[in-house]
Amino acid sequence: MQLIASRPGLASFPDSEAPKLDVSVKTRHDLAADHLHAWVTFTLTSDPAILDLRATYRLVYRLRTKPTAPDARAFAGVNAVFNAWPYWREVVQNTSARMGLAPPTVPLLKV
Repeated sequence: MQLIASRPGLASFPDSEAPKLDVSVKTRHDLAADHLHAWVTFTLTSDPAILDLRATYRLVYRLRTKPTAPDARAFAGVNAVFNAWPYWREVVQNTSARMGLAPPTVPLLKV
């Protein structure tokens, strides 16, 4: 697993009231002869629009047999997200603290 991109954004410091947070996830994948490459992009946004954190991870899985395209898409959409989630939570915690914010708690991934 490799963090390949990270982009924090802070429009303004939040008031005393905690903003509502939303996490979205996008995945893509590429099949090679004996590897599956998966890219997972996590985005955390707030309402009101104060905070915007984004991170993309590249995960490489060694394959014994080549999966079908639908199976590879499903694997990237579930397993890669599951494997990268703890690292995403850590990026949110550390980045927001370095921005001078109280670190929001990103929940555990619900499967």
